[in-house]
Amino acid sequence: FHALCHDLGIPPAFTGGTLALSGFEAAPPPANTQPAKTLALMTTYNEADIIGQCLEHLFSQGLDVFTVDDDSTDGTAEKLEAIARSFPGRLILDRHTRTNAQFFDRGILFSTLLSHANLAAANGCEWMMCVDADEIRSSPWPGVPLATAFARVASLGYNAVDFTVADFRFVKGQRMTSEPFEIQMPLFEFGRRHGHFIQIKAWRHPPGLDIALEPSGGHDAHFAGRRVFPLKFLLKHYPLRGLEHARKKI
Repeated sequence: FHALCHDLGIPPAFTGGTLALSGFEAAPPPANTQPAKTLALMTTYNEADIIGQCLEHLFSQGLDVFTVDDDSTDGTAEKLEAIARSFPGRLILDRHTRTNAQFFDRGILFSTLLSHANLAAANGCEWMMCVDADEIRSSPWPGVPLATAFARVASLGYNAVDFTVADFRFVKGQRMTSEPFEIQMPLFEFGRRHGHFIQIKAWRHPPGLDIALEPSGGHDAHFAGRRVFPLKFLLKHYPLRGLEHARKKI
């Protein structure tokens, strides 16, 4: 940011303060904004250590969840079943589509997600969001849950949301505990790979919407008439959660 200001001829003293963003779209939702009925679409594979925290966060953001388990071997599916029993109607688990799967098949996974998205849209669900089990999402307005933020986005005439990626890291020699990963791993770097800069993973989904997810792996939801909200939401990513987990995953 300092380099950008230098290139634009902005006095260096300015960059030492706080950056503020203003404008009509930047204003937080009015207090009486009704949350949009929103469904998180998720696939899981061996995420038993973090799946509970991820779902708890999504529920707190006003979202329900549909997930396809890709034949996990670490107890992820069993944890999902237990959470579904504890939160009736909030979590729907498809454990059968990929039972005894021998290889990763992205086409089947995204076809299953979209089939359920269309069913949910026909039953009044307004927004969809593709999410991985190792992610924590939030709106750009502190204290405003995602479901309310999506309603605000729609009220301004937009129907898609992009996300900024922050990759969180464990530190050398760190011993991971049962504490939430948000507490244990406070250090991060912004995404560097090309795919990190295209994260249009939430969209308004009217019944019958023709949308393409598979070509981008769910990172860039394509559909006719897409209008992406100019402010990015936040995606906190925890792909490697300690040395043992990193070795197993890689």
